[in-house]
Amino acid sequence: MSITLACLLCCTGCSVQKQEDGAVASATTESVNTETMMTDHSLQEIPYTTSKGDTGYIYASDSVLNSDQNHPLILVMTYTTGNAKAVIRGCGWDTLAENEDVILISPEYDNYATYSETERLKRDIDYAIQNYKVDTSRIYTTGFSNGGAASVAMVSCYPDAFAAMSAMGWMVDMQGQNSSYDIPFQVIQGTNEYTQTINGMPAIMDDERNAIHSLFLYNEMISTNTVEDYGDVPYWGYQPDDTYQETETNGDSLTFNNYFKQGYTSPYAQLVLVDGAQHEMHPWEAETVWNFMKNFRRTEKGIEDLNSQDTSDQEAIVALYQKMQNAMITKDTEYLRSVMPDHVTHIDGEVQTIDEWLDDVSSERMKYYSIDLQNISVSIVGNTATLSCDNVIHARIYGSEGTWTLPGSASFIKDDTGWHFNIPKEYENED
Repeated sequence: MSITLACLLCCTGCSVQKQEDGAVASATTESVNTETMMTDHSLQEIPYTTSKGDTGYIYASDSVLNSDQNHPLILVMTYTTGNAKAVIRGCGWDTLAENEDVILISPEYDNYATYSETERLKRDIDYAIQNYKVDTSRIYTTGFSNGGAASVAMVSCYPDAFAAMSAMGWMVDMQGQNSSYDIPFQVIQGTNEYTQTINGMPAIMDDERNAIHSLFLYNEMISTNTVEDYGDVPYWGYQPDDTYQETETNGDSLTFNNYFKQGYTSPYAQLVLVDGAQHEMHPWEAETVWNFMKNFRRTEKGIEDLNSQDTSDQEAIVALYQKMQNAMITKDTEYLRSVMPDHVTHIDGEVQTIDEWLDDVSSERMKYYSIDLQNISVSIVGNTATLSCDNVIHARIYGSEGTWTLPGSASFIKDDTGWHFNIPKEYENED
């Protein structure tokens, strides 16, 4: 067996609004209106009436309605003079509800008002919770124009009820803020939509300026003395952490400004600018909103980033692989035996039993001083994962000492107790 082969073995592992204070209310249990009709996209549109006489529509696919699992609930509100169905169809929410496992609720409320409607809108949410399988940790609010402003009012009055919000086309300022309840937020705005000029540069209108400023403060993402700089960041005034552009299938050009908060993988705030757009709905908005909001849920500890789970998984997998490498250095043959297959095959085709190889490690015929992992890549698919990396190994193999950079890989599987090496019946190095 050559020195290189022995080292290779070691590194390869297996409009003007009324703004009144909203009061918290508890809805009574209502009966479900069983009258249903089908929309153009073949999902259920279910009209409802609460015991207080509040009306609106529930939207969900048959698979969601017949499921035993709980699903996210999205409160979707319309514009002034609009009806409950307008934004559902105008922004693509009907298509999204058919394709995603979500429940939509679209109330028929006073869409000239915001804060004066929060108690009534909370009753609609309570109705959905009482009558449908709602994941109460994943309730979101959004809307176009007045619906966006009403969304701000809802998270201001009921900060513990929502996991994220999105406002399309208009907002109002936060009231009664409680910073113990952070709220991820998204704003979608057209360049030709209710703008003004500040110091010669385009800026959003004052209602939105005040709302965004209060939301950044509420989430402790800026300080009280932070001043918008529209020369540096037109329309928004706040320097983003990340910016990118996308073109929608209908030709709309979008610029995404992402703002990150410590401890979160997903952007905690997202400001989306639509080039040339007037105050109008867009068919892609539901998908854009959902792509932002779906990353979050609210727990007793606060907002949780669902994408952070992927990061935790990756860290756990890398830690397992590193533990195996460290076991080679410390000659922990008991652990090595538990994570290695019964036989190992060297690059030249020579096969060793696990006992033979561990004997070489234990006797220091294969002495490992250090193993540095570089260029680590982890791919996770469901409950399985693979890791690949370069291993920089300082070792003495059969009396000859040196440092080698060699490829390594391993496969893993996850069960209820966490990640583990996926040990094959027969070990084979792919290199």
